[in-house]
Amino acid sequence: MGLFSLIGLWLNVGKALAQASLKADTTHSVLVLDPSFKKKPIPTWLDPHAWYNFRQDSLQKLKTLSVRDEIQEYAKNFLGIRYRSSGKSPKGGFDCSGFTGFIFKHFDFSLRSSSTEQAKQGEKIPVDKAQTGDLAFFGHKNRKGKYSVNHAAIVISKPGEPLAIIHSASNKGIVITKVEESRYWRNSLLFVRNVL
Repeated sequence: MGLFSLIGLWLNVGKALAQASLKADTTHSVLVLDPSFKKKPIPTWLDPHAWYNFRQDSLQKLKTLSVRDEIQEYAKNFLGIRYRSSGKSPKGGFDCSGFTGFIFKHFDFSLRSSSTEQAKQGEKIPVDKAQTGDLAFFGHKNRKGKYSVNHAAIVISKPGEPLAIIHSASNKGIVITKVEESRYWRNSLLFVRNVL
Protein backbone atom coordinates (compact mmCIF):
# COMPACT_ATOMS: atom_id res chain seq x y z
CA MET A 1 0.00 0.00 0.00
CA GLY A 2 1.46 3.34 -1.09
CA LEU A 3 2.11 6.30 1.14
CA PHE A 4 -0.82 8.30 -0.23
CA SER A 5 -3.15 5.34 0.27
CA LEU A 6 -2.06 5.08 3.93
CA ILE A 7 -2.62 8.81 4.43
CA GLY A 8 -6.05 8.56 2.83
CA LEU A 9 -6.98 5.61 5.03
CA TRP A 10 -5.77 7.43 8.13
CA LEU A 11 -7.82 10.52 7.27
CA ASN A 12 -10.97 8.46 6.64
CA VAL A 13 -10.57 6.59 9.95
CA GLY A 14 -10.02 9.86 11.79
CA LYS A 15 -13.10 11.40 10.19
CA ALA A 16 -15.23 8.36 11.05
CA LEU A 17 -14.07 8.44 14.69
CA ALA A 18 -14.78 12.17 14.96
CA GLN A 19 -18.29 11.73 13.55
CA ALA A 20 -18.96 8.82 15.90
CA SER A 21 -17.84 10.83 18.94
CA LEU A 22 -20.00 13.78 17.94
CA LYS A 23 -23.06 11.56 17.53
CA ALA A 24 -22.38 9.93 20.87
CA ASP A 25 -22.12 13.23 22.72
CA THR A 26 -25.80 14.15 22.84
CA THR A 27 -25.70 15.65 26.32
CA HIS A 28 -23.93 18.86 25.43
CA SER A 29 -24.40 21.83 23.14
CA VAL A 30 -21.21 22.93 21.41
CA LEU A 31 -20.30 25.72 19.05
CA VAL A 32 -19.79 24.28 15.57
CA LEU A 33 -18.24 25.96 12.57
CA ASP A 34 -19.55 23.87 9.70
CA PRO A 35 -19.93 24.97 6.06
CA SER A 36 -23.30 23.23 5.91
CA PHE A 37 -24.66 25.93 8.24
CA LYS A 38 -24.60 28.30 5.25
CA LYS A 39 -28.00 26.81 4.50
CA LYS A 40 -29.22 28.57 7.62
CA PRO A 41 -29.95 32.31 7.64
CA ILE A 42 -26.58 34.04 7.85
CA PRO A 43 -27.51 36.29 10.82
CA THR A 44 -28.24 33.15 12.86
CA TRP A 45 -25.17 31.08 12.19
CA LEU A 46 -22.84 34.06 12.41
CA ASP A 47 -24.35 35.09 15.73
CA PRO A 48 -21.79 34.40 18.51
CA HIS A 49 -24.68 33.17 20.66
CA ALA A 50 -25.78 30.52 18.13
CA TRP A 51 -25.07 26.99 19.34
CA TYR A 52 -25.63 23.61 17.72
CA ASN A 53 -27.78 21.19 19.69
CA PHE A 54 -27.03 17.59 18.77
CA ARG A 55 -30.22 16.20 20.28
CA GLN A 56 -32.43 18.44 18.18
CA ASP A 57 -30.01 18.64 15.22
CA SER A 58 -30.55 22.38 15.02
CA LEU A 59 -29.02 25.73 15.71
CA GLN A 60 -30.26 27.38 18.85
CA LYS A 61 -29.79 30.94 19.88
CA LEU A 62 -28.91 31.51 23.50
CA LYS A 63 -30.85 34.15 25.36
CA THR A 64 -28.67 37.05 26.41
CA LEU A 65 -29.50 38.23 29.90
CA SER A 66 -29.58 41.84 30.98
CA VAL A 67 -27.46 42.85 33.95
CA ARG A 68 -30.63 42.89 36.05
CA ASP A 69 -31.48 39.31 35.12
CA GLU A 70 -27.87 38.24 35.68
CA ILE A 71 -27.99 39.72 39.18
CA GLN A 72 -31.10 37.68 39.92
CA GLU A 73 -29.65 34.45 38.56
CA TYR A 74 -26.37 34.93 40.39
CA ALA A 75 -28.10 35.73 43.68
CA LYS A 76 -30.15 32.52 43.48
CA ASN A 77 -26.94 30.49 43.59
CA PHE A 78 -26.70 31.34 47.28
CA LEU A 79 -30.16 30.25 48.40
CA GLY A 80 -29.88 28.41 51.70
CA ILE A 81 -26.64 30.07 52.83
CA ARG A 82 -26.97 30.80 56.54
CA TYR A 83 -27.47 34.21 58.12
CA ARG A 84 -24.57 35.69 60.00
CA SER A 85 -24.47 39.08 61.66
CA SER A 86 -21.98 41.29 59.78
CA GLY A 87 -21.35 38.40 57.40
CA LYS A 88 -20.19 39.21 53.89
CA SER A 89 -19.25 35.90 52.28
CA PRO A 90 -20.84 32.58 51.30
CA LYS A 91 -18.35 30.69 53.45
CA GLY A 92 -19.17 32.43 56.71
CA GLY A 93 -22.71 33.55 55.92
CA PHE A 94 -24.36 36.87 55.13
CA ASP A 95 -26.30 39.56 56.85
CA CYS A 96 -28.74 41.50 54.66
CA SER A 97 -26.41 44.26 53.47
CA GLY A 98 -23.47 41.88 53.25
CA PHE A 99 -25.46 39.81 50.78
CA THR A 100 -26.59 42.74 48.63
CA GLY A 101 -23.07 44.16 48.62
CA PHE A 102 -21.53 40.80 47.70
CA ILE A 103 -23.91 40.25 44.78
CA PHE A 104 -23.53 43.74 43.33
CA LYS A 105 -19.75 43.69 43.74
CA HIS A 106 -19.68 40.67 41.42
CA PHE A 107 -21.07 42.97 38.71
CA ASP A 108 -18.73 45.86 39.57
CA PHE A 109 -21.34 47.92 41.40
CA SER A 110 -20.23 49.30 44.72
CA LEU A 111 -22.69 49.36 47.62
CA ARG A 112 -22.00 50.78 51.06
CA SER A 113 -21.57 48.45 54.01
CA SER A 114 -24.87 48.88 55.89
CA SER A 115 -28.52 48.79 54.87
CA THR A 116 -28.92 52.33 56.27
CA GLU A 117 -26.17 53.62 53.99
CA GLN A 118 -27.29 51.58 50.99
CA ALA A 119 -30.73 53.18 51.38
CA LYS A 120 -29.14 56.53 50.51
CA GLN A 121 -27.72 55.30 47.19
CA GLY A 122 -29.36 55.48 43.80
CA GLU A 123 -32.79 56.83 43.01
CA LYS A 124 -36.00 56.23 44.93
CA ILE A 125 -38.76 54.78 42.75
CA PRO A 126 -42.42 53.80 43.26
CA VAL A 127 -42.84 50.26 44.58
CA ASP A 128 -45.10 49.32 41.66
CA LYS A 129 -42.31 50.32 39.27
CA ALA A 130 -39.73 48.12 41.02
CA GLN A 131 -37.86 45.75 38.77
CA THR A 132 -35.32 42.97 39.04
CA GLY A 133 -32.04 44.31 40.40
CA ASP A 134 -33.51 47.18 42.40
CA LEU A 135 -33.08 47.24 46.17
CA ALA A 136 -36.02 47.13 48.58
CA PHE A 137 -35.62 48.54 52.08
CA PHE A 138 -37.49 47.63 55.22
CA GLY A 139 -37.85 49.07 58.71
CA HIS A 140 -40.27 51.51 60.26
CA LYS A 141 -41.29 55.14 60.16
CA ASN A 142 -41.34 57.16 63.37
CA ARG A 143 -43.98 59.67 64.42
CA LYS A 144 -42.15 62.45 62.63
CA GLY A 145 -42.26 60.48 59.39
CA LYS A 146 -38.55 59.71 59.40
CA TYR A 147 -37.50 56.33 58.05
CA SER A 148 -35.45 53.92 60.13
CA VAL A 149 -33.98 51.29 57.79
CA ASN A 150 -32.93 47.94 59.19
CA HIS A 151 -33.05 45.58 56.21
CA ALA A 152 -32.09 45.49 52.53
CA ALA A 153 -33.13 43.01 49.84
CA ILE A 154 -32.76 42.51 46.09
CA VAL A 155 -35.92 42.76 44.00
CA ILE A 156 -36.48 39.80 41.65
CA SER A 157 -39.93 40.68 40.31
CA LYS A 158 -40.92 42.71 37.26
CA PRO A 159 -42.85 46.01 37.20
CA GLY A 160 -46.55 45.38 37.80
CA GLU A 161 -45.91 42.01 39.46
CA PRO A 162 -46.31 41.43 43.22
CA LEU A 163 -43.04 42.44 44.84
CA ALA A 164 -40.66 39.50 45.33
CA ILE A 165 -37.22 39.72 46.92
CA ILE A 166 -34.17 37.58 47.57
CA HIS A 167 -32.43 38.43 50.84
CA SER A 168 -30.66 37.21 53.94
CA ALA A 169 -33.29 36.83 56.65
CA SER A 170 -32.02 36.52 60.21
CA ASN A 171 -34.05 33.39 60.92
CA LYS A 172 -33.70 31.60 57.57
CA GLY A 173 -30.59 32.76 55.72
CA ILE A 174 -30.83 33.44 51.98
CA VAL A 175 -34.45 33.02 50.89
CA ILE A 176 -36.95 34.30 48.35
CA THR A 177 -39.94 36.12 49.83
CA LYS A 178 -43.14 37.33 48.21
CA VAL A 179 -43.70 40.48 50.19
CA GLU A 180 -47.49 40.59 49.85
CA GLU A 181 -47.77 37.10 51.31
CA SER A 182 -45.96 38.02 54.51
CA ARG A 183 -47.61 40.42 56.93
CA TYR A 184 -44.27 41.19 58.55
CA TRP A 185 -42.47 42.12 55.33
CA ARG A 186 -45.52 43.83 53.85
CA ASN A 187 -45.91 46.08 56.90
CA SER A 188 -42.22 46.88 57.20
CA LEU A 189 -41.60 47.74 53.52
CA LEU A 190 -40.42 51.35 53.29
CA PHE A 191 -39.30 52.04 49.72
CA VAL A 192 -37.38 50.79 46.69
CA ARG A 193 -34.30 52.30 45.09
CA ASN A 194 -32.68 51.84 41.70
CA VAL A 195 -28.92 51.63 42.28
CA LEU A 196 -27.87 50.52 38.79
